[in-house]
This record gives sequence, structure tokens and C-alpha cells, in this order.
Amino acid sequence: MKIIFSRKGFDTSNGGIPSPMFADGTLLSLPIPEGISSLPYKDIQFNGKNYAKIICELNPRGKPNTNAHLDPDLRYNARNRISNKNIWRGLFGQWGVAQAILQKCGIGKDDIFLFFGWFKETIEKNGSFCYKPNAPDVHAVWGYMQVESLIKRQKEYLDYANNNPDIKNHPHAQGFQANIYPNNCIYVARDKLSYNDKIHGYGVLRNKQNGNSIILTENQKTKTNWKLPRDVFANVKFCSHNKNNLFDSEGRWCWKTLGQEFVVDCTKEPNKKVEEWAKNLIDANYDNSDD
Repeated sequence: MKIIFSRKGFDTSNGGIPSPMFADGTLLSLPIPEGISSLPYKDIQFNGKNYAKIICELNPRGKPNTNAHLDPDLRYNARNRISNKNIWRGLFGQWGVAQAILQKCGIGKDDIFLFFGWFKETIEKNGSFCYKPNAPDVHAVWGYMQVESLIKRQKEYLDYANNNPDIKNHPHAQGFQANIYPNNCIYVARDKLSYNDKIHGYGVLRNKQNGNSIILTENQKTKTNWKLPRDVFANVKFCSHNKNNLFDSEGRWCWKTLGQEFVVDCTKEPNKKVEEWAKNLIDANYDNSDD
């Protein structure tokens, strides 16, 4: 199995503010803006409040009237759907250089994406969200997907859309409809995890502050300085990058390499413990509020 740390959501260049971590530990990754998207932020919902309103509350000078690149798409209740929940599956698209990295590493069936991004704790005042004073900026794992299949060709896309029409609204569907994304691919999630059939093969995580922390950033460090369990990550290597690809002997890694996809091949030493760590992370922090 391979575990992919996949960077998604608002960053300093796209969106410009951290995604919110709510008081109950819920992580709401804000999808980056995209000009060619047809999905306004106001049409994406969370607990009865649309994303445009949430963004305005967190940043009154923000511009939430643009459209969103909702990818990965992991919350069934985030928007209006065509299919019922029993048919719908989480989807994630990639293209270009980032997809070439995933392809080179042989990402396929049963591999697990761990989606991480930039977060900050929030509080609620008079019904509006704001950032908690002095809360740190952190990288945190907010979602996951175990791969069932890959869609890489137009015929595969059309065949899937016949039974799962919601894929037509996914942003990477345009890569098959209008051929605008080179090396376009959509990853389809499993219905249930291969190792735990009580949990969906896709979903979001909640910071439950247990021994399986979703926080990647080392305490009192900037967000790009990671500290993961030493007994698991000491000297672990990414197979996806030639430079800056090694955790040190204490499980630390300084996230200097610009990129989106960082792959750990768990079939090789010293990486074998990462698979069990990732599975435990999902099991311990799974957020079932969208079930």
C-alpha cells in the first residue's frame, strides 16, 4: 500500500486565509477559488451556513463571490446532489505535473490519500466565526480517500457517468468534456475501507485530541515544520520527490518542497509502519456527521 499526503484547500496564494478548525474539532477545508468553475461558494453548505458567509466572517475583506474548485469532494451534504447517498462516492481529481508524480509512484486501487492543509482554531461570537486569538497556524490532516478505481480516459468517464451522474459536476470532469486538463485523472473512492467495513472509504476527520493526532505541525513551530511519531516516521522517505524527501531520526520533516502530492511506499523499509499509522489515524478521528 502507498500513503499519499496530498495538500488541498486555501493557502497563502489561493484564498489567503487558513481554513477553520471549529471548537468541536471539526475541520472545514475551504476549496481554492477557480475562475472557470461554475460552483459559487454560496452554493456549498456546512451546517446550514454557506461557504461564502463563512469566508466573509473569517475575513471581512475577502472575496467569496468567486467560484470554488471543490476537489476533493468528500462531503455528500456539501451541495445539491443528483444521486442518492448509497450510490454517491467521494471523488478527487489531479492533472499535469502532480498527476505525473502519482502515476510515476503507481498510485492505484486501495492506496490511501491523506488530505492536509492550513488550519487555525476558531471561536464563535454572536453567531459568527472568527479566529481564536493567538491560535497557531498548523498543517492538519482533514480528509482521506481509499482508491477504488481511476478514470483516465473519456470512455471510462462516460461509462461511470451513466450510473453516477454527479461526476459531471466535479471540476475535473471538464478535463474529459472539454479536454482542458493535460494528463487528467479522477480517483474514485471505495464505498467502505478495505480494512474496516464500518467506515466509508472517503470522508473527513475531526480533531478528537486523542493519541492519534491529525496535527502534523510540531508544537510552537511554524506550520511547515512537521513532527510525527518517532517510532513510525524516523528516516521515512517519500518516493515522490528527490530533494527534501526524508524525515529525520526524530520524525521531523521541514516542508520546503513546493508541491501537492507526497507519496510514502509502505512496502519498503523503513516505511512499513506508516500504513498502520494512517489506518489508525482514520479510525480514531473519523467524522461521521455526514453519514
